[in-house]
Amino acid sequence: MAEAKITTTTVKTIALTLTVEEAETIMAVGAMIGGDLNNTPRRHYASAVSALRKAGVRDFDSSGPHPYRHVVPGSVLTFTEKPRTSPHRIIF
Repeated sequence: MAEAKITTTTVKTIALTLTVEEAETIMAVGAMIGGDLNNTPRRHYASAVSALRKAGVRDFDSSGPHPYRHVVPGSVLTFTEKPRTSPHRIIF
């Protein structure tokens, strides 16, 4: 049931409507993101997860069933400070 809406103000923003399970999944995926909090795109995730926490979404280390429990150990997504010069393909 994910929905996205783009609005334009001085900064382009997107409002998402998520189910609790969808929001918890975003928290689980984000828990695997590495990189500098100030100099890489990871800072954007930190901002988003802060908003999710304020909304009452359980963090990845909460007790009970959570999508984080499905993450493969050792999986990680790391952002570098300098972008790569060649594209990298991700196949789903």
